[in-house]
Amino acid sequence: MGIKCISVIFFLLVFYYTAHSISNETDQRFAESESALDPNGALLLKWKVDYLSRKIHFQLIISERAPEVNWFALGFSDRGNLEYSDVCLVWTDYKGRDHFEDMHADSDGKLTPDNQQDCESFYFDGERRSVFFERYFDTCDDDDYIIDDGTVHVVWARGVDKLFSSKGLCLTCTEPQDHGFIRVRLLTPTGTPKYNGQQLRITNEELKVPSGDTTYWCKVVKLPNFINQNVHHIIKFESTITKGNEGLVHHMELFYCDADPKKEIPLYNGNCFSPERPDITKLCSKVRAAWAMGAPPFAYPEEAGLPIGGPNSNQYIMLEVHYNNPELKNDWVDSSGIILHLTPKQEALRCRYNGAWS
Repeated sequence: MGIKCISVIFFLLVFYYTAHSISNETDQRFAESESALDPNGALLLKWKVDYLSRKIHFQLIISERAPEVNWFALGFSDRGNLEYSDVCLVWTDYKGRDHFEDMHADSDGKLTPDNQQDCESFYFDGERRSVFFERYFDTCDDDDYIIDDGTVHVVWARGVDKLFSSKGLCLTCTEPQDHGFIRVRLLTPTGTPKYNGQQLRITNEELKVPSGDTTYWCKVVKLPNFINQNVHHIIKFESTITKGNEGLVHHMELFYCDADPKKEIPLYNGNCFSPERPDITKLCSKVRAAWAMGAPPFAYPEEAGLPIGGPNSNQYIMLEVHYNNPELKNDWVDSSGIILHLTPKQEALRCRYNGAWS
């Protein structure tokens, strides 16, 4: 078988567990998420968290655009390094037999099998082009990474080597395009409340993404009149990612422009660090929504929401998108952004702080 910054993370860590009204017992047990592993979006990682058994079910989907390989390692490390990483390895030997192993890397990134094998229910589905396995949050094995609440560095590496043995396989010896990592929150919340609200989409529009390895793109937009006339509340937000760009869009934030209500903000659309960016747009700094790779939609509990708009507020907001392009490709076109779900029904929102919104 051939097997085909930081600020937004901290914001999400606080934001995601502020409050969730969860009443369904089944929803409390499971939470599902997904994230692209590579910049091209050819490797998609899906996972389902089972809080009852304290186990995560992983599915790695390998698209037809991914190169043919003979081994693939997927695992975890403290800082995204392959050195000292804890990985689950699937590999094909020189006779074409498949193997699945729980491994750990040394200071040089070379693998050694764990004495205790904790990558469970491992199998490869050729028809679905998927690798499946399960892993407990804590395996009680000193060679294994403990998955806990917070940001996890998920690492991966692949190669074409025809192996006699997996011992000594060097993860760090792979080419730059054949390894990488993402930062995600594996222990995602269980169940998102379903609310009906008016949608407001704030996105880039067929943006030709610069070919640099990292780009922060800022786009200032004016809020619609119905929001400027009356205060609304954000009751839910989620990402919308251009298909095929799942590995390109690293994280996004939506900022309110904290300026005089009558002050007009230039509709700047360009690199956030460009000298041509108007200084006044730096007043757009109050976070109203944020998303990072792997994050599911966020919904406030029924009694809460975040205010936006109204006659006493400035009429502008700014979308900031971080693009991660390590291969320096110059043909990316992107229309990703954030969708806000809004309600004007303030009487339905009873603030926990005696009606004082901030």
